[in-house]
Amino acid sequence: MIWLALTLSNPLVAQEQRYDPIGRRDPFEQLFGDQSHDVVDNPTRLQRHEPSELRLLGVVWGDEPRALVEDPGGHVHVVTVGTYVGPRWGLVTGIDEDGLVVTEELMNGESGIVTQRHRLLLPVGEAYDLGR
Repeated sequence: MIWLALTLSNPLVAQEQRYDPIGRRDPFEQLFGDQSHDVVDNPTRLQRHEPSELRLLGVVWGDEPRALVEDPGGHVHVVTVGTYVGPRWGLVTGIDEDGLVVTEELMNGESGIVTQRHRLLLPVGEAYDLGR
């Protein structure tokens, strides 16, 4: 327990204050903590770019849905559910006829983990039905 004594010019106003840090978060801790440990050390080409920097080119249906995405360097990648995307271990968690979802779990200083979802959509007018 920390004791804090205040002294003012008027002794009638001065009073002793107590602060008990047990059960309270550290007021000097960053709100979202240090996330540097979550960053990929040896990234693949898809992990070098934020999910928002990728462009969805198409969705292919078959036994397992696949999506074609283009990175800012012009390279085209085939992704499936379970593919890692982005520098913070984002994971493709869903592919449908409109696009795909990348989910990232980020460390939060107070509650532990915050889930952030990125939705990449097919450009309007570029969807084709090939007899799925």
